[in-house]
Amino acid sequence: MTRFHGDSALARRTLLIALLGLMTLAPAQAQQSLRLAKTQMAYPTGDPRTSILLLERTWPAEVRAGTTFEYELKLSNLTDAPIHGITLTEQMPTGLTITAINPQAQRADGAVGSWYWETLGAHANSTIRIQATAGRTGEASACASITLQSQACASMLVVQPALQLVKNAPAEVIICDPIPVTVTVTNTGSGVARNVHIVDTLPNGWTTADGQREVTVNIGDLAAGQAREVAFQAHATQTGDYTNTAMATEDGGLRAQDSTRTRITRPVLTLGKTGPNVRFLGRPAT
Repeated sequence: MTRFHGDSALARRTLLIALLGLMTLAPAQAQQSLRLAKTQMAYPTGDPRTSILLLERTWPAEVRAGTTFEYELKLSNLTDAPIHGITLTEQMPTGLTITAINPQAQRADGAVGSWYWETLGAHANSTIRIQATAGRTGEASACASITLQSQACASMLVVQPALQLVKNAPAEVIICDPIPVTVTVTNTGSGVARNVHIVDTLPNGWTTADGQREVTVNIGDLAAGQAREVAFQAHATQTGDYTNTAMATEDGGLRAQDSTRTRITRPVLTLGKTGPNVRFLGRPAT
């Protein structure tokens, strides 16, 4: 009798453990038994190969009335660049009661929920999980839409090149000597000075070594901070004070000039000799 009682206790304990195990596994097995349906929408063309966003919906194809279930909305960036200003709007399923939403919608009024992404990175995705309870039998449907804040942006660099001209020549030259002249042009601004020219018109009576009255040099483009020097020799045929002005110009209308003042002199030699008119023979003469 005592042995039979012990066997009964053992049997009851075994039965209780088995029942607890079934209670623990039942919800998971019930969840696994749901047949999931998956739909997707590629925006804007409908074809993921030519679209920028993909919205995937995963939810049960069938649920029992009165049960709680979860479905997902997954938004993916299909491009190699971030997408900005995305709004996803979900028309909540009819005939269902929403019990939880993660993450919370920025706007929700019971029938509509909206989520906003300021930026969705390249090939990034975001998942929304919605928990709902089926309140009645029949068909339950939901629709989602996507909008973008489209922007066409461009940037430009605003620059301001500037020309500076420095001219050097000696302050005084003897008329027979060559006159060395240097002209240096510098872009002291930002950006490129396009097609820079230097023109130096010589004063009357001056010429270059090859007989020209004007020196013209095409410098080309000058980048910001770049400088070019032009050097030549002039010759003067007359004495006097001369002002020589050189000018630099470029295609954008920039101008710069500088002047030098040079005195051309002619040396004059005089020779004087004095001595006594008469001296006695044998006396020194100074």
